[in-house]
Amino acid sequence: MSFVRAIDRLRTASGGFTFLHADGSEHTLSYPEIAEEAARRAAVLKARGVRQGDRIALVLPDPQDFVLSFLGVVYAGAVAVPMYPPLSLGKLDQYLDSSARVVSAAGAKLLVTSKQVETILWPVLQKAPGLRDLYTVEKWNEAAASAAPAAAPAVSMQDLVFLQFTSGSTADPKGVRVTHQSLFDNCCALLSAIDCDPAIDMGVSWLPLYHDMGLIGFVLGPLIFKISCTFIPTVSFIKRPALWLDTVSRKKGTITFAPNFAYALVEKRATPEQLAKWDLSSVRVAGCGAEPIQAETIARFTEKFATAKFPAHALMPAYGMAEATLAVAFNPVTKPFVVDVIDKAAYRDHKIAKPVKDGAGLSIVSCGYTFAGHALRIVDDHGKTLGEREVGEIIMAGPSLADGYHERADATAQAFRRGADGTTWLYTGDLGYLVNGELFICGRKKDLIIIKGRNYVPQAIEWTLEQVDGVRKGNVVAFAVQDDSSESAVVVLEARKNPPPTIAADVRRLLNEQYAIVPKDVVVLAPGQLPKTSSGKLQRQKTKTMYQAGTLLVQGSRAFGSSASKVELASHLFRSLRVKVRHRIKQIVSANH
Repeated sequence: MSFVRAIDRLRTASGGFTFLHADGSEHTLSYPEIAEEAARRAAVLKARGVRQGDRIALVLPDPQDFVLSFLGVVYAGAVAVPMYPPLSLGKLDQYLDSSARVVSAAGAKLLVTSKQVETILWPVLQKAPGLRDLYTVEKWNEAAASAAPAAAPAVSMQDLVFLQFTSGSTADPKGVRVTHQSLFDNCCALLSAIDCDPAIDMGVSWLPLYHDMGLIGFVLGPLIFKISCTFIPTVSFIKRPALWLDTVSRKKGTITFAPNFAYALVEKRATPEQLAKWDLSSVRVAGCGAEPIQAETIARFTEKFATAKFPAHALMPAYGMAEATLAVAFNPVTKPFVVDVIDKAAYRDHKIAKPVKDGAGLSIVSCGYTFAGHALRIVDDHGKTLGEREVGEIIMAGPSLADGYHERADATAQAFRRGADGTTWLYTGDLGYLVNGELFICGRKKDLIIIKGRNYVPQAIEWTLEQVDGVRKGNVVAFAVQDDSSESAVVVLEARKNPPPTIAADVRRLLNEQYAIVPKDVVVLAPGQLPKTSSGKLQRQKTKTMYQAGTLLVQGSRAFGSSASKVELASHLFRSLRVKVRHRIKQIVSANH
């Protein structure tokens, strides 16, 4: 079923979406209202000259604006290009450059944003020559109020729904081509795997809607199954993490998802008063994915929130990626999560996940099994299929695979490879192993630290070093650099306020004790200076590049309230206004000629 058809089917559906706003208010739209609004917005786009297949970029921080605009683009037969909004005034030039690259790579002709962000984004018009105009969602809302609903376009299941630019792909943007077919198949596999039931289920999400987990998991999938959802602005969660579980408790949420860091954050900050107030017994599925999953994080969360009646079996580790549309593997519903403790030496020296019973090993969390009609394999560097507990690259096949990268035949050929039997396999670049079909993720292939022929998983090193006094949890990066004829390890971390003066020495000592590694360097940064993607993932390769270029200490975030930021913002707004005036003058001159 196409997503145009899915929107049409909402006209007779019960349920809908509830949007929380920054001021604490909330607004509920029924599914029939959402379908009507999508059709009206599509009519406005068509009146503006948008044609079927045109790419429309969306930079919309507000969840309600984003959802209605995305669906309006889909109902017009156009292709949505979700983009993340500016997150830091201190890196505005970098943000504008990366946004222009994404817009250009997508071939977007129109960029829709809010009036609040419009002024900041005007320079993108000059940096992305194919972009014709900016259009505010406020103007779109006003025009849609009096527009007659558009007729549903005829779309093929092979047509694109949207382009998902992968996390961190700003220097060399790669837009994953998500078709109606792959999206429908993945949504059905995902929501069937967690036994969704519109009569009992309520989704609650703070996840960014410009990324696949938030968009597919809580907007597009629920539209097919007609599951009601409540959306929390991402910024509101960042400011007050407790809002997430407070909303789950208040709305009797049954399904929610988040990365590992979010579970660690709320576990750390939840107060006894909040635990006594919350009732989380309604939760059926609390998914954890999008980044490496720490066994310790899951254990601490389930133990602490048992006080708030959180059912431990509801916590569901998962694995997915944009190239697979979204989901690849899930731990079965009601099955307790599995932690496999493996021998460090066997993994390091022989790439074998040998189980150990004494607990003194490397803890790997199971991400469950892939879906019916899909397949997983583990292969070596030559593409040969490996056996049980042999560590190699994860590859997958099935109807959920996306249609490659947009206008990137080179990257598509590298990641999507056809086997001898004609089956297309996605080479994920992730390392893992299988045990009776159950998938365990070890890390990224390109991130492996190899010293004197031994392989080390950077995530394992990072999790170990988080225990050092003064280190900010979730803010440690380890990588290897070439040092003369061999490689050496480097650790870059963010420290808490007023860390002990021995923090670097303590990191060195623990690294040597646990892994017999003597690091070349330990770099201690202030909070906010480690590079991260727009979804909050650490960027290990970018950190390495910045370390080698000597720019790590130069690229820190700056506080919004500082006088430097205010001066910078005023300067940027002046430059943006000047660009806007120049652009308008050019339009007038062109029209007169």
